Amino acid sequence: MILLISGNCNEDMSKLLFNYINNKGVDCCIINHEEIPFKHTITMYPYKGKLCGSWLINNREVNLKDISAIYTRFDSASLAEENISANTKIQIETERQICFNVLFENIDSMVINKPKAQFSNFSKLYQSFIINQYGLKIPNAIISNNKEEVENFIKTYKKNGVIYKSASSERSIVKKFTDKDFKKLDLLKNCPHLFQECISGKDIRVHALATGETFACEINSDESDYRYDNNRNIVPIKIPKKISEICVKLTLNLGLYCSGIDLRKTNDNEYYCFEVNPSPAFSWYEYQTGLPISKAIAEMMLNAHKYKNLAVRKF
Repeated sequence: MILLISGNCNEDMSKLLFNYINNKGVDCCIINHEEIPFKHTITMYPYKGKLCGSWLINNREVNLKDISAIYTRFDSASLAEENISANTKIQIETERQICFNVLFENIDSMVINKPKAQFSNFSKLYQSFIINQYGLKIPNAIISNNKEEVENFIKTYKKNGVIYKSASSERSIVKKFTDKDFKKLDLLKNCPHLFQECISGKDIRVHALATGETFACEINSDESDYRYDNNRNIVPIKIPKKISEICVKLTLNLGLYCSGIDLRKTNDNEYYCFEVNPSPAFSWYEYQTGLPISKAIAEMMLNAHKYKNLAVRKF
């Protein structure tokens, strides 16, 4: 059996994968994680060094050993019970998340992607040190809540400009720092922020798989964050073999079976890497380019026995 777990059963990535896998006649199920554990019962226990147990899914008991692959795309789950206090809800969510972490880290299945493998993305600066080891350039950056240090950084890279964004995996809008933003620097005392040197060039998104496949597209936009540009143009492209191989190797060594890698190609044909996303919204790119990303991920899951031991976390 193959499980597709997301925060919404109508979420596009899960639907694309389900349609392909189901058409192949393989047992597959989409699970809304907000319904766990209310509509599903999970039992787990260690036995002879392996995680054993069962999962009651839609009134059907599934042995954990019969699950060959799991795709996960988690959001914060909401608890519908009105008679539970706020503190109790926090405790329930914490316990539930621990349960998921144990399950997905230790089940003898392909999991796209395991919790520990996603940790590097919790800090963009930490992840940049890893990225740089693979021959991809990284922008000069600083994380600080010291106003003077940030002002000095902005002055140093005034020629190319500076952008600012979330330092964590929390979604944020990338913005270019302008003179009007200097008055906001007083807010740094409340929270450190990430500032990066602007890198001129073309945005490239690469979806890399443990199978060795990569799917690249170029995004033409005049905005600092092309996701919020209604006039953007996205086209599929071929990237150099060396860059493709680096993307796959980086993905595997982060312990990921699938990643979304954000690159920028300069006019000097240098490749900078901003981030390796361990839970990429690949459907957004697939719909606009026709790249068969979901098919490739589904095929990887259908052949989990071939690939499940390839992604080994080294960081």
